[in-house]
Amino acid sequence: MTGHGNIALTDKEILNLKLYLENGGFLYVDDDYGFDKGFRREFKKVFPGEELREPI
Repeated sequence: MTGHGNIALTDKEILNLKLYLENGGFLYVDDDYGFDKGFRREFKKVFPGEELREPI
């Protein structure tokens, strides 16, 4: 996933992404020109109450 600036996920996209990741899917995200802030905001909708963290 990559982009420029702000993104917005629909309710359907949030649900689909959640199901995909919970079933073993992999998501690679590349912060490109300020994409980080919008991505983090939207990703909190996918997994509320969870924080992004470095892999161990």
